[in-house]
Amino acid sequence: MTLQLRAINKSFGKRQILDHLDLDVANGECVALLGASGCGKSTALRLIAGLDQPDQGSIRINGAEMVDVPAEQRRVGMVFQSYALFPHLTVRQNLKFGAWFAGRRARPSEFDRVVDMLGIGQLLNRRPGALSGGEKQRVAIGRALLSAPRLILADEPLAALDAPRKAEIMPYFERLRDEAGVPILYVSHSASEVARLATTVVALDEGRVIRQGPAAEVLGDPSVLPTGARDAGAVLTARIAAQRQRDGRVVGGRVVNEVAPKDRDIAMVFQNYALYPHMTVEGNMGFSMRLAGVPKKERRAKVLEAAKILQLEPLLDRKPKALSGGQRQRVAIGR
Repeated sequence: MTLQLRAINKSFGKRQILDHLDLDVANGECVALLGASGCGKSTALRLIAGLDQPDQGSIRINGAEMVDVPAEQRRVGMVFQSYALFPHLTVRQNLKFGAWFAGRRARPSEFDRVVDMLGIGQLLNRRPGALSGGEKQRVAIGRALLSAPRLILADEPLAALDAPRKAEIMPYFERLRDEAGVPILYVSHSASEVARLATTVVALDEGRVIRQGPAAEVLGDPSVLPTGARDAGAVLTARIAAQRQRDGRVVGGRVVNEVAPKDRDIAMVFQNYALYPHMTVEGNMGFSMRLAGVPKKERRAKVLEAAKILQLEPLLDRKPKALSGGQRQRVAIGR
């Protein structure tokens, strides 16, 4: 799948929002649009989705011109900042609406795969009013995926969430990038979000591209960041000199940014714990092993071993909100 924008112009009244915008997104990429409010990021997404029309220019998906194609025929999945879930429908019904709107029926195996990837199986019979912000956003991602999109457009999807909810939802966006096989165009003000997710960054200012390239290059330039030097920083690219595989063999290194996060054999312990609030302590501790494909019986044995070392055995059935800060951090270390 390829997306190509050429010489896109868009004005509202006398104000020009996009000025000869050129943009390319290739299959497997997560391209981030970064810039201050009003620079044209969300407008570009709305034009690609067919929710607005450009004044001039070309929008092509897989080489086919899209400017005159209705939104429902473009096979583009949208993830909004406001979730845009139907409050009178259950989570299951909201998820299935994506496939229905696209004129298709999701296969049971496909539905189950998306539900499992996003960890929302226990939410299927609830309505949006009974969900947290992070849970609502995961449902919105699932709905977009079940529409079988050729491209996913994410319009500041974490902007309405507080820091713990952002930490909760970010791993699911990483899984979406690494496992769904769908290119992503991601809009954000946040350099830290972009550094974590994007393969390519396009910096906009007053509707024009002022810089584009790998995240490590663009995010090190204070002149193109929304908040200037405050958000600038170094994105480090590392090389593993050697690694020990599961059979005990030590093999040569790999370029880290060519390896999916779940395959890097690197464990993180965060300041804010980054636990999943809907999971028990046992579920949180076993989650990274689950991502790595460790069998359930082996996962449980390892969790019990770690829980004994960290004195967490009485807490395995509790959820993070019932724990103290120190207990949460012990769970994070155990994971």
